[in-house]
Amino acid sequence: MSLVDTFVYMIRFGMLTWLPIYLLQVKGFSKAEMSIAFLFFEWAAIPSTLFAGYISDKFFKGYRMPPAIIAVSIIFFCIFGYWQSESLLWVTFFAAVVGCLIYIPQFLASVQTMDIVPPFAVGSAVGLVAL
Repeated sequence: MSLVDTFVYMIRFGMLTWLPIYLLQVKGFSKAEMSIAFLFFEWAAIPSTLFAGYISDKFFKGYRMPPAIIAVSIIFFCIFGYWQSESLLWVTFFAAVVGCLIYIPQFLASVQTMDIVPPFAVGSAVGLVAL
């Protein structure tokens, strides 16, 4: 779980630091346009994370990693679309989709950790994975 969390954090923080700089310097967006894309990147994560938990319980019967693997696979294509897009609409769309999906494996890795350790060790296990 720590390895999964490490790689997800690499993608997440790469996007968090790269997104504003890339939009301003490479794409030539204004600060207002960049802020819109960044806003959707962050706020799109809230409903998608809740939905991912529901999906992993309802359709995957408690298996946490299939939705996480699907999310990471889609992220790859969205980053390519984000990179190739020139319009504010498409860049914002792909940034929002990446924002939706990047938090899913991170969240599900913590939930998976909680599922596999005894109840008295949940706090320590999740903290260790995050460390």
